[in-house]
Amino acid sequence: MQLIVLFFPFAIFSQINTPEDCIDAYRICNATQNYYFEVSGIGNIDDANGALGLYCLSQANIAQWENNSAWFIFTSQYTGEFGLLICPDITTEDWNWALFHNNPNCSDLANNSYWLRCNSGSPVSLVDGCTGMGFKNGFFLGGANGLQAYVNLTAGTTYILHAVCRNFPSNAPSRATLSFQGQAVTDHPDLFNYAGCTMSTADFETINAMVYPNPFTNSIHIESTTAFKTMELYDVLGKQIISKSFENQLDTSKLAQGIYLLRLITQDGEVLVKKVVRE
Repeated sequence: MQLIVLFFPFAIFSQINTPEDCIDAYRICNATQNYYFEVSGIGNIDDANGALGLYCLSQANIAQWENNSAWFIFTSQYTGEFGLLICPDITTEDWNWALFHNNPNCSDLANNSYWLRCNSGSPVSLVDGCTGMGFKNGFFLGGANGLQAYVNLTAGTTYILHAVCRNFPSNAPSRATLSFQGQAVTDHPDLFNYAGCTMSTADFETINAMVYPNPFTNSIHIESTTAFKTMELYDVLGKQIISKSFENQLDTSKLAQGIYLLRLITQDGEVLVKKVVRE
């Protein structure tokens, strides 16, 4: 995946392909940047763990509920009023979103202690098609327009944002721009830029590893010049199967056939995610 940064006189836009699963959500370190992203298809993991929906986002069947979705993650350094905007290229598209707080665990998002704010069921926004929390062109985002009021961030807390395009066009990916606003952003441009924060490693290619064989049977081998600290393996329901100190070889002889996500974590907290398949 390649990151393209476009420079404009008053703003910075990054064109990104966002992950479709919570476990490898796109890490945001810059709260003053605009993120131009696209969604297409469904992820590898059922983030609702078999339910027909998650929080206020739902669908007719399990295979479709998080179709055409994007996941973002950010950690706040400060406490304060916070808002966001999701503005689609096509203003008639119906975008829904849910914001999770309290350091959410991707394998337990049905836990309502993680639920902070969502907008499912609201109409398509009357404010340039945007949805989110805060203000847009002088309009207060307050529910009737498909928009919500601000929330308060808590310093040291991690948040996860899930965005879904409901009336997704059949012939092309759907694209939107994510931006942040509110007093917390205005007062603290470094709101998300904590020590060691690194944007999506898949985009910047700051770390890499060779994982083989893939598909695998009884073991997985990892070769990399990066010093990893820990390794985690998750199944398609987001359940953690393995969590241990990093080793170059992982015993997988007891795993069932299927798709898994392997997370390799460095000393600095950077995460590399690889999709692997058990034959």
